[in-house]
Amino acid sequence: MSYDTSILDKDVAKSLSYLENAFDKVTRNMPRAVRTNKDGPNELYKLQVEFMYLLNEITREPKFTALNAINRANVLINKLKK
Repeated sequence: MSYDTSILDKDVAKSLSYLENAFDKVTRNMPRAVRTNKDGPNELYKLQVEFMYLLNEITREPKFTALNAINRANVLINKLKK
């Protein structure tokens, strides 16, 4: 069974766009992301780092494993909505 990679690329690109917009919408009202030497990173900073690692995994890993990272990103966004 072979997959049309152009379709997978489009699906991943659409998923990335959706995830980025959803994360932005959920975190919009949080305090600005900062990391200081005294206090360390705040909550939004930590969330952004975790989210960016997930997006990186989606784009760099093989396409057939991207679904797992997409699912984890959706779980993170859903936790923030609550």
